[in-house]
Amino acid sequence: MDIVSTLKQVAESLFVRRKKWILLTVIGALAVLLPVAYLISREPPRYQTTAIIFLESQAGTPLFAEFSPFRPLSVQLAILQSRALAQSVIEALPRASVQDLIANPYGHDYRVDIQNWFRRFRGETPIVDSPEVRALEELRAARVAFYPQGPSGIVQIRAEASNARVALDIANTYIEVLLARTRSFNVDDAKSTREYLSQQGAQVGEALQTSEKSFQEFTLAKGGIKVPRIASATWPVV
Repeated sequence: MDIVSTLKQVAESLFVRRKKWILLTVIGALAVLLPVAYLISREPPRYQTTAIIFLESQAGTPLFAEFSPFRPLSVQLAILQSRALAQSVIEALPRASVQDLIANPYGHDYRVDIQNWFRRFRGETPIVDSPEVRALEELRAARVAFYPQGPSGIVQIRAEASNARVALDIANTYIEVLLARTRSFNVDDAKSTREYLSQQGAQVGEALQTSEKSFQEFTLAKGGIKVPRIASATWPVV
């Protein structure tokens, strides 16, 4: 009880001596925190979806390793985070999900704001991106993130949106587009390998025909090859 009363007396004495500074501090804190709380309250709700994928750089131990598709993990991560893949995701997303990216942006490009301010100052037309470009930039900058789990090939995909369904659509569409792109790459690799093997087979066939033709010309030039007769002799048995 003595400690409580002592603390109360100290607080009262500080308030009496520093009343002006305490009031200024409280007013300054309210002036800063109230606008922040207002802006946070106006933000749309955020829902997060997490998906885990496994990026396999090489499947098993193929019979011909030099002809098998091989992509290091770093290359596959670069494909996963590329702008081209994000563009394919935007094209495959439902229209409602794309509209959520445009209507409820989480990120803001202040660089464009500064450029537009200078352009207005010079009397030029400000830069206005198309809805597709804004949706693409919003997707890459603020709505999806990738977290590789070391060199194991396991990657965690996190998608955020103001609607749980939209977050799920983003994560699932990324996986579907990545699978389709991987199948396309594998088909191209198989086609290239088949063309290479066909070309090598044609070259070997041409070389064999050339060798046979040279051998025939050689035998004709020498009058043909005569098979020696095997001389048979009967030896007396002693």
